[in-house]
Order: sequence, then C-alpha cells, then structure tokens
Amino acid sequence: MYMIKNILLICIIAHIITLYLYKKSKGSYDKKILLFMILGQIICFYGYYSKNNKIIELSHIIFFISIILGSLFLKEKYNKLYVLIVLIVTVISRIIFHNCLFSIVNKNTKLINIKLPHGLIYNFLLIVIIYRIFNPN
Repeated sequence: MYMIKNILLICIIAHIITLYLYKKSKGSYDKKILLFMILGQIICFYGYYSKNNKIIELSHIIFFISIILGSLFLKEKYNKLYVLIVLIVTVISRIIFHNCLFSIVNKNTKLINIKLPHGLIYNFLLIVIIYRIFNPN
C-alpha cells in the first residue's frame, strides 16, 4: 500500500507540473507531447482508483513513450529540464527499488510481453536530453 501511495503522489506532482508547463508552453509541438503526458497521467489516476492493473500498465507504456518523445523532440528549455528531472528520478527509483515503480504497483502486469533494456534506454535518453539542453540548436 505504501508503494501505491508513493506512485500516486509522484503522479500528482508530475501532473501539476505538466499542466503548468502545458499552459506556459508556446510551441505546438511541445504542447502535443505534454498533452500526451497529461493523458498518460489521467489514465494512471483512473487505473489507480479503479484498481485496474492493465490500465496502470497502459499508463506505464504511455510514460515510456512520452519520455522518449520528450527527450528527442521537445524544444523549450523548461520542458526539456522537466524530462531530465523525470529521467533522473526514474533511474534513481529503479536503483533504490530494484524495479520500476509501475511494475511494482501493477504487480508486473504486462500488456505487451517485450523485454526491453530499460536501464540502457534511460541512460541513453539522459545523455541525449543533457546534450539537447546544453546545445539547443
């Protein structure tokens, strides 16, 4: 139960920040990616309150895709910093809990049975987003 409350709190904080960034964002491309993130967060809330692990897993997939899209395509500085912070928190939580928080909360429910090297992907995305923050062109 403690872990579920943690992911819910993290999701609420992320949702508030994402809504703020969406409102302040000027670029339509950034707004589309942020809206995709907001959709995933709303789905996560619904999955949590309906106690549906498949819906939580769907939000997990959306989270993963949105982090990839954000790392590669966001243009505005604060949006890129947000994705950097989310990536750092994700990597640290995976180290601390030896697993993804979504997988812990949804009891390893899978919608797609694909083994991805998430650690390698997140580390690569960290490098990409750091590079893109310091080299905006």
